[in-house]
Amino acid sequence: MNQEILTKIKQYYSIKGESQTFDHWIQPHITHLEPGTVEINWKPNDVSMNRYGAIHGGALAGLVDVVGAIATLSLGKRVVTTDMSISFLKMGTADTLITAKGFVFHRGRSLMRTTVEFFNQNNQCLVKAQLSFFVLGDLSLE
Repeated sequence: MNQEILTKIKQYYSIKGESQTFDHWIQPHITHLEPGTVEINWKPNDVSMNRYGAIHGGALAGLVDVVGAIATLSLGKRVVTTDMSISFLKMGTADTLITAKGFVFHRGRSLMRTTVEFFNQNNQCLVKAQLSFFVLGDLSLE
């Protein structure tokens, strides 16, 4: 895969506060990126919490979508999510540091499938998900 695409993806997600997109609001920190695989560290912020002091399922689902999308972007494809299946296995709180791992396990011409898993700092699995993405075409990060 073109190293330039991987570099541009890392740069895009490292920009903080300059964009109002959901990708930037969730503030993922990419720690590892290679074609079809991504690892992200994420610390919840105040607005990602629910009234019970746990990370809101919607915030986690949004992060799942971002992680799965980055895995597909790293293969140089522009995609949109078509479906997501997610299991919340363990609660995370405000002090939870999440390590999110995503990888593409199917790469078709029109559909790509990913698996995403979240782990806490004790390496306990919090979330497992599978997503499908419709391929719109080649990625251009100009």
